[in-house]
Amino acid sequence: EQVNRHKVSWKWVRGHIGHPGNERADQLANRGVDEVRAQR
Repeated sequence: EQVNRHKVSWKWVRGHIGHPGNERADQLANRGVDEVRAQR
């Protein structure tokens, strides 16, 4: 119902591989996922 009210389109965008800040953010995000999984 909600989707019918809006036009939704998907576009692939190139990642920011090689950008130090983005690489660090990816590391931290993956560490967080690993910690949550370890608690289960």
